[in-house]
Amino acid sequence: MNIELKTLRSGFDYKTCWVAPEVTASADDLLRVLSMTRLDLTGSDVFEGSFCSYSTDHGESWTEPVKPEAFARRKNTYGGTSCYEIFTKYHRASGRIIGFCTKVNYTPDNKVDHIHPRSIAFTVLNQDDMSWSSPQEIIVPEEIRKDFAQLAALNVELDNGDLLMPMAICRFPDHISSVYTARLRVSGDKAEVVEYGAPLDQVRQPRGLYEPSLIKFKSRFFMALRNDVTGYVTVSDDGLNYAEPVPLCFDNGELLGNYNTQQRWVRNADDELYLIYTRRNADNDHVFRHRGPVMIARMEPDTLRVIRDTERILIPDRGARMGNFMATEINPRRSWFTVAEWMQNDERGYGRIGAEYCARFGSDNSVFLADITW
Repeated sequence: MNIELKTLRSGFDYKTCWVAPEVTASADDLLRVLSMTRLDLTGSDVFEGSFCSYSTDHGESWTEPVKPEAFARRKNTYGGTSCYEIFTKYHRASGRIIGFCTKVNYTPDNKVDHIHPRSIAFTVLNQDDMSWSSPQEIIVPEEIRKDFAQLAALNVELDNGDLLMPMAICRFPDHISSVYTARLRVSGDKAEVVEYGAPLDQVRQPRGLYEPSLIKFKSRFFMALRNDVTGYVTVSDDGLNYAEPVPLCFDNGELLGNYNTQQRWVRNADDELYLIYTRRNADNDHVFRHRGPVMIARMEPDTLRVIRDTERILIPDRGARMGNFMATEINPRRSWFTVAEWMQNDERGYGRIGAEYCARFGSDNSVFLADITW
């Protein structure tokens, strides 16, 4: 495995910072799209909506990030505002770059609204003028529909163009999530749920299972799941219905130490399966929720254990948390992993105080891309 680490952007103003970057490329690599959102450092998860930057020279240079009108904040019927956060994907069947959106609501005093429903939506990039279509709501079947739905940033496109898309769903105000895997069909500027499997709802506390991440390896489907106490993993033969999740562990049986944050998958074709994660016990007690450094290690697919001797640091620890990250498969032997240094440390305060604490260790809101090849 070869890892080439690149810095796409760096520097910040101690007022806002970039988070949750993802890079997607067209099939011929003539266009690369960097999507990310901007965070207000004075609040908790207060975002401006998604921004996009574009490259037409294989990532050598990028346009300044701009916020497409489709994703901008707008007044809502609850008295506050709403905006869309997106993640992008190259859809092989249609030859288009598409986006999946989560609608986030904010109260009149600019705090996250945890009372009113949040929808999910679908959008398409028009490569002629780099505009995005108006997000179209994805209707969740009534029998599983609740107040909040969250799509998986890492999902699987089937041979017929349908997408196997895990969805974390919960009801307010308990916020205990279950995960259903749906088969989404993309048609024009819309996406619809064709069918869905049984829920993953075996873990109820503290907030259930959420932020799923899915990959197909050989003939099976592997899903990693976030939980506040420990990360989980499960496997499926049909991609819709999954075995009971088990805690993420090393091959010696010890807990991996991943908790209250997400994980991502990459693969070396059908030869090797890898998990990307953060964890405790990595000389990182100074990092909020131990979200740095970012690790990568091989997963044993039959035992669902992480092989400890294969663990490597993918993104170094420089004091900032790195919990919202993405992985994009470019081809079966090449993936891009992207993450930004999130310049907040909640335990030491929001705003400039928390940012200055992160910067003490060298972080500067760098947006990293790790080019992983075999």
